[in-house]
Amino acid sequence: YVEPSYVIRQFLDAQRIHNLTTYLEALHAKAFATSEHTTLLLNKQPLTFDVETALTVLRDNYPTHALTLAKKHHEHSWYLKIQLDRIHSETLSESDQARVLDALTYIEGLSFGEANLNLRKYGRTLVTHVPGPTTELLKALCTGRFHDSTDKADPANFLHLFVSHRAQLREFLEYIVDVETVANPQIGNTLLEMVLGDVGRSPAAADEDAEDKPIIMATNEAAVLALLDNPRVKYDEDHALILMQMH
Repeated sequence: YVEPSYVIRQFLDAQRIHNLTTYLEALHAKAFATSEHTTLLLNKQPLTFDVETALTVLRDNYPTHALTLAKKHHEHSWYLKIQLDRIHSETLSESDQARVLDALTYIEGLSFGEANLNLRKYGRTLVTHVPGPTTELLKALCTGRFHDSTDKADPANFLHLFVSHRAQLREFLEYIVDVETVANPQIGNTLLEMVLGDVGRSPAAADEDAEDKPIIMATNEAAVLALLDNPRVKYDEDHALILMQMH
């Protein structure tokens, strides 16, 4: 007796999908089929059963097989979708954490273009659950340090990944403006707003009797001035004036 999962794995190649169909029908004829086999058979589309169709059919009941097929055929978006689409909870199980780490490692092995594309799609989940390594990967991607590529992604394309992760966003932006000349004013505007906002969040800023208030205020003001004077940072001057007046 051979486990059906082993046989199915042999038929994952797109050219052999018809063999998979025949095998599933035989399982049903012999009363060996499980509910998963029935689902797989009912979802088959013999005339258009290409790799993407096979992945659609396999992903729910045979995720391991689907991952194997996606990796073999370089369906990178599918691979990451299978790994990350089921991640919804803030607290991950051990298996969920393993899937997130695997997805990050998978992206690290892609080409610059594929990594850029897929981080924009799936990076928010990665920032949420592995913020440190994901932020480092984004730094490399935006500063020409990703593998041997000298291409640089636009950091503005990744700002949406850091929703609810303010500390990582500031770290990311400060690194970018320290090592790159960024033409997109959205980066300068966002970082300036964060620096000014952090001044207002300082405990000493709200406590007039704090002994170290002058030191903290001076440090924060110096950070703002350094940002405004940084020739690498482009920002909208009118927007900057409004922000300064607000804070």
